[in-house]
Amino acid sequence: MRETADELLENANELFLKKFKDAILLYDEILKLDAENLNVINNKGYALSKIKNYDDAITCYDQGLKINPNEKSLQINKISSLRKKHDFQSALNLCDFILKMNQ
Repeated sequence: MRETADELLENANELFLKKFKDAILLYDEILKLDAENLNVINNKGYALSKIKNYDDAITCYDQGLKINPNEKSLQINKISSLRKKHDFQSALNLCDFILKMNQ
């Protein structure tokens, strides 16, 4: 029996999400060894965002921003997660903060 495009897409989306979930587990292992690795923290936040776990993604970005408050990739990804969870005011506040810091 031939699968429909919707069924194939559903299967593809499940595999896509599984890869992010697997990556998150590996990022957690790395962070046990190197808790201040900003690249890993940022990538974990991005993976959490891709599976629509925006609150944990934001927590992850905040963890990185405590280490380096001026890290642009963390700031931008946090804004993206805030926007995706419809917290537009917080996203705008962070945009304003970034603009003020770069004057």
